[in-house]
Amino acid sequence: MEPRLTRDKLLESVNEISRSPVKVYSALEDFKEILIEERKKTTPRGLIVDVHTSAPSRIIVFGDIHGDLDTMLELLDRSGSFSELEKDAKVVFLGDYIDRGPKQIETLLAIYLIKKEYGDKVVTLRGNHEPPDYLPVNPHDYPYQLKARYGNVDGERIYGVSKEVFDLLPHAYIVEGKAVFLHGGIPVFRTKECGGDYRCILDVGPHPSKVLEEILWNDPVDDEEIEFTPSPRGAGYLWGPLLTDEFVSKTNVKIIVRGHEPVWSGYKFNHNNRVATIFSRKGSPYYNAYASVMILDVEDLRYEILTI
Repeated sequence: MEPRLTRDKLLESVNEISRSPVKVYSALEDFKEILIEERKKTTPRGLIVDVHTSAPSRIIVFGDIHGDLDTMLELLDRSGSFSELEKDAKVVFLGDYIDRGPKQIETLLAIYLIKKEYGDKVVTLRGNHEPPDYLPVNPHDYPYQLKARYGNVDGERIYGVSKEVFDLLPHAYIVEGKAVFLHGGIPVFRTKECGGDYRCILDVGPHPSKVLEEILWNDPVDDEEIEFTPSPRGAGYLWGPLLTDEFVSKTNVKIIVRGHEPVWSGYKFNHNNRVATIFSRKGSPYYNAYASVMILDVEDLRYEILTI
């Protein structure tokens, strides 16, 4: 049986909506409502939790996309994501849907349509390029693309509702005892301060939030002498294997899956394979040779990396 959504159906719908600023605005308003309903179920704010008994059998993980719709569609198709979503599986997007790439609004619309069709089987996490106002990112050419395409008035209006969508995106997803998924990395001070309670560690608290900054901006390093140190990005921290030791011990997860970093091969592992980085786009300004998704079997945490 053909899945409810296919690559061709998705692309046809994206193209139809993206031609009209009125339809784009309406779609993003609908995306907001979907996320508002989802957020009512998340405790604490923006943290999605699956206990082991209700966890999916398989999770397909997409890293940064940055407006590279064509690569995203190819990865969706090649990974069998649409068929898997008809079964007991989830698809997790790790954020950074916009900026840099040529099809930014199309990418955001595609993710909205997948989420609309499959509901909580699709997790749409926030990246640092879906920023809160107090964490500006550079380059941030998404609003300029909108104005160039739809005019100043409609472009500004669509950007406004886009920011409302960004503020509703969850910041982390955890499968208890198995894996945690987030855009950048684990929050260093909360990891040290909290006991064995992942909710304490991953609760971003009220805005403005230093914890959210770390989750969106942190990067792993393999230097055994570094516990954590300020990031050269200008926001967040670099964290080392010792902090990963502490995090996995306190939360009982086995692997941290994140995006945020361009990777030549489309993926990499740090900290004795306990931190996985997935990057799901190609082209300038990164010039990586491959884009990847991770296909993770939840029960035994075996994984396959699909690269194109």
